Amino acid sequence: MMRAVVIALGCLILSLTGCATPYQASSSPNGFGYSDTRLSQNAFLVSFQGNAATPRETVDTYLLYRCAELTEQEGFDYFILAEGHSEDVHQSFTAPGSFSSTTTFSTMYHAGQYTPMGARTTGTYPPPQTYHFSMPRATALIKTYHGGPPEHEPRAFKASGVLQYLGPKVRPTKEPAE
Repeated sequence: MMRAVVIALGCLILSLTGCATPYQASSSPNGFGYSDTRLSQNAFLVSFQGNAATPRETVDTYLLYRCAELTEQEGFDYFILAEGHSEDVHQSFTAPGSFSSTTTFSTMYHAGQYTPMGARTTGTYPPPQTYHFSMPRATALIKTYHGGPPEHEPRAFKASGVLQYLGPKVRPTKEPAE
């Protein structure tokens, strides 16, 4: 039973810290990856949730890329970051302690009978351990438009330019297998 708990906890730790979150749609409301919600004809709430192994910079890059990708998917040319927010979600879990014991019996054989001489039990107790981790999350409210972005608006981004610039970082090309 204890072995199963240790294996399960090991798998949980690896899933939380093993690999950075790839650029992907979130598979659940609290899952890792991007999600977006249409708020109006041209306004969207876009977010990206990374796991504990995903750097903050990667989450911000993936969010900006998703904003550009969504802008083009919806038939618009540029977007303005109306609002943005980044945070680290802090979580922890505690692995339970356990007790492991070994009991040895000693006996004496005399005249065809075993006579108990005593028993000794030894044990170990590793105490509970708490693991802390942080997961970066970024959210943006964007408004999408047709045409070219205003020249003096620093929050405006041409979707095709963002996709072209960030594309190699977000969706790297794979080397052909030899």
